[in-house]
Amino acid sequence: MTTAIELLERRNAQLLDALEDMARQACYTRRTDDTEEPGITDSGALSTYADTLIILDEEKRFRIIRGFGRMILGYWPENDPESGGQRAAVEPDGVRIFNAELSGALQRVRS
Repeated sequence: MTTAIELLERRNAQLLDALEDMARQACYTRRTDDTEEPGITDSGALSTYADTLIILDEEKRFRIIRGFGRMILGYWPENDPESGGQRAAVEPDGVRIFNAELSGALQRVRS
């Protein structure tokens, strides 16, 4: 039986995944071969995108390096010079939960 907390954690993970997907599509990221701040992402001075990047920074899915009101600048893990360009080894919570549920479903079918 799934508890209310587990349901809320699952929904939170799904919402974070959706926010990250939206931000990756909507926020401008410079090419990694750009000579001035390669791979940096900005919010385009839109408050919705800025708020989203702040939330993703709090969840360690994005790193803010500076911000001025609605203009937020930072790096996705795979573009971050501090991480050596390594994407985080931890899969997003939504993916982890989905994979666990799929594995459980397959085990039930097999038995």
